[in-house]
Amino acid sequence: MSSCSEIFSQLAALTEEIRNFECNCCDVLQQQINQLKQEIAALKAREPRIIQASVTQAQAVILPRFAPVYADLADLKPKVKLGLNLATEAQSTATAANTTAKTAQSTATAANTTAKTAQSTATAASTTAKTAQSTATAASATAKTAQ
Repeated sequence: MSSCSEIFSQLAALTEEIRNFECNCCDVLQQQINQLKQEIAALKAREPRIIQASVTQAQAVILPRFAPVYADLADLKPKVKLGLNLATEAQSTATAANTTAKTAQSTATAANTTAKTAQSTATAASTTAKTAQSTATAASATAKTAQ
């Protein structure tokens, strides 16, 4: 049974050793966490400068490619302006022509109405002339009879 007492003795020694054991794992881990936090803060502080540098670099590469396009656009601007002015002038001319056509149509309608009125007046005058002729013939016959 000595082996049981040896086991108990070893167990007691291990228990004492565990009580006296000092672990620095948590401290090391906390230091690593703090270091990572500092690195993250440094990156956040540098982030705007990094972004600005990237944008500047991208502009330096991209903008020269667009320079010919800007030059072409500058050349086109007066031509486009002239085209717009011509289109505006053409629209004004078309509007004036449309107004003239409407006036001509109104004048033609009025002339047609006047012609119809003149025709009606001529028909009435013809009827009156025929009536006058009949009256004159009747008067002449009456005058001959009266003689």
